[in-house]
Amino acid sequence: MNLEPDNAPYVGLRPFSESEHLIFFGRERELRVVFSNLSTSSLTVLYGPSGTGKSSLLRAGLIPMVRSQWRRTAIVYFNQWQGGSLLERLKEECLREARRVAGEKQIAVSATLPLDELLEALEKELRRPLLIVLDQFE
Repeated sequence: MNLEPDNAPYVGLRPFSESEHLIFFGRERELRVVFSNLSTSSLTVLYGPSGTGKSSLLRAGLIPMVRSQWRRTAIVYFNQWQGGSLLERLKEECLREARRVAGEKQIAVSATLPLDELLEALEKELRRPLLIVLDQFE
């Protein structure tokens, strides 16, 4: 592993990203708890004081774990709450992730559908759940 300043295992005050999952460690217990909750509940809420690493746990821990354990499950990370078109951006992220998981299979779902109908249609097309991680939701 190259430990040049830009590649050091310490990211400072910003959260770890999904691409940094190989250098994210020390939160295995919390990660197992959140992953277990996802396995048994249709809604999981992770909350805690600001700065405790919730975003890092989600981005560099949970998302890579879901992608490795449940390979064909679509998981969307969304934290873009600023601006007027957040619903459209969320729908586009869901479509992009569904297409990534589907691979060669064409996804014939329109982003013009209401969000609930879009999510239902994507799950039907994929024949699997679509997980949505809403971060910085406060």
